[in-house]
Amino acid sequence: YHIKRSNKISNGNSLGICFVGNFSTDPETPENNSTGKFGPDTPSEAQIINAAKMIALWSKIYRIPEKNIVRHRDVKKGHTDCPGNNFPFDKLLTGVKKEISILENMPRFTAFVEEFREKDYVMIPVSGEEAA
Repeated sequence: YHIKRSNKISNGNSLGICFVGNFSTDPETPENNSTGKFGPDTPSEAQIINAAKMIALWSKIYRIPEKNIVRHRDVKKGHTDCPGNNFPFDKLLTGVKKEISILENMPRFTAFVEEFREKDYVMIPVSGEEAA
């Protein structure tokens, strides 16, 4: 999945989320998972919930509109089937909307986002290092 602020979305200018699994069940699609040989043919509930939370967070921090939350296959038409015909995209978007609503009703989060946007960079300490 790709998420980007502007209308032109590509692999090089967007945030991407990778779901572990093969959710293509169409036997006509090369390397499909119609037999289950590549594991589950749908993402787990935990994958959907956590991705929705991450996308909601990114959407608020980077002012990314809902219309710019797209599947990998929507970035360049005909290039890939990813994430597959069996991926519950509508369910993911519903989860994103729910999480955005929760975030918008948290005054501390709103203040954090405004402060975060003012930073020139973000430093994430590696485990064991002191936060700067």
